[in-house]
Amino acid sequence: MFRIIFGLIAALLMLSVLKSVITSVSSILSAVFSPSNSKPSGPIMPGQGQTPIAQVLRRCSSCGTFTPESTARKVGKGVSEIYFCSQECQTKGVAKAS
Repeated sequence: MFRIIFGLIAALLMLSVLKSVITSVSSILSAVFSPSNSKPSGPIMPGQGQTPIAQVLRRCSSCGTFTPESTARKVGKGVSEIYFCSQECQTKGVAKAS
């Protein structure tokens, strides 16, 4: 009689452990494969949602910092274009050239 009771208790305990393991594995897998948790592969610009944007980087002629072309300060036209990362670097660069 006690053997049957201990057998039932052991079976219930094993089923409880198995259920918690399956629940944990299921939540881990859903977190890994959920599309809402995926991160974009490129830079995100404000107001652009989740669309990655590729930009050309230009090197500052004064300090050497790489800056996106859309925000870089440009001096000159055509082949003689010179890029700067900030107003300060532009002032220094133009002063050096003079």
